Amino acid sequence: MRQCPRCSIIADDAATYCPHDGTLLDALPAASSPAEELVGQEVGHYRITMLLGAGGMGAVYLGVHPGIGSRVAIKVLHPDMARDREAVRRFFAEARAVNLIRHENIINIIDLAELSDGRSYIVMEFLEGDSLGARLRAHGPLAPLDAIGLMLP
Repeated sequence: MRQCPRCSIIADDAATYCPHDGTLLDALPAASSPAEELVGQEVGHYRITMLLGAGGMGAVYLGVHPGIGSRVAIKVLHPDMARDREAVRRFFAEARAVNLIRHENIINIIDLAELSDGRSYIVMEFLEGDSLGARLRAHGPLAPLDAIGLMLP
């Protein structure tokens, strides 16, 4: 599997360039590939349509509500993390804390639950655009005034 460093879309190994923005795709580490098992599955009220990214604790997917078409990001813990009670506690505590803060610069949490196999997940609003990491890779370090502008409401 390959991933776009700009928009994070996942493509198969046959693709060289992102079908969305034409950026040269990066190879994903083999450990990230099993995360694709949820693509096409139902999670809560949403159908998983795409893997957006994967890391040490879990994977983030694009979910679409089949009835109304709303899009969300769904963060699912890796099976190893799901067996770690402390990791699950921190995962849900983070979601609750984010929801209590309710600030325009912090993502909105919609739901949290568990899959039938015991893996915990969080449903949150989906925001389009580049990540800060992708922006830095594409354009280099931010000017100090631009960085300040990102941090202020």
